[in-house]
Amino acid sequence: MTDAASRQSRRLAGKVKYPAVRRQLLRLEVGDQKDRDPSTFYWQDPATVDRSVVEEAIQRDRVRADILLDFLAQIKTPSVRNIGLDGSHAAWLIAQHNPDYRSLGPLMLRKMKYLYYKDKHQVHYRGIPYLVDRLMIHRQGWRRDAKQLYGTQGYFDEHGVLHGYPIIDSAHLVERLHKFDLDLRACAALSEKGMTS
Repeated sequence: MTDAASRQSRRLAGKVKYPAVRRQLLRLEVGDQKDRDPSTFYWQDPATVDRSVVEEAIQRDRVRADILLDFLAQIKTPSVRNIGLDGSHAAWLIAQHNPDYRSLGPLMLRKMKYLYYKDKHQVHYRGIPYLVDRLMIHRQGWRRDAKQLYGTQGYFDEHGVLHGYPIIDSAHLVERLHKFDLDLRACAALSEKGMTS
């Protein structure tokens, strides 16, 4: 989220319908990002990582996902009106990191798309392509040849080199990204070698 969007979100936070839910989501987001700090196992050689550390992080992710699912049952949509833009971002991020747990990813994507088509400024709409790609890659078993639509997802090889998953219909990538106000260079740069038609 940009600094300007963050300032606006904080200014409007007092006007959200569910301020307590928003505050809790922001706390959950902090935990999510702490688990993904560069010093954590996410950025290490998988062969050297203690599996119990991974399992503990997965458990923390699932706790956050369960809380988000409970909130969604209460508030219905992760809208700016309900939880602010920063709350909408936090909800998206938790779903992004738990795409397959209790169908949170598909549920969040449906809710975000609904809001996007109704009024894109009522949701963290720039997160939609990331969630679409994450779900696509997940459904294809995280294989290195798994296809994505927006070029937002990548993987590290055994040498620690980042690669992008191949992109479907790369000829129309710019217009797909433009719908979500995303920059091609920032979004698809990690997939430039993985573009397919």
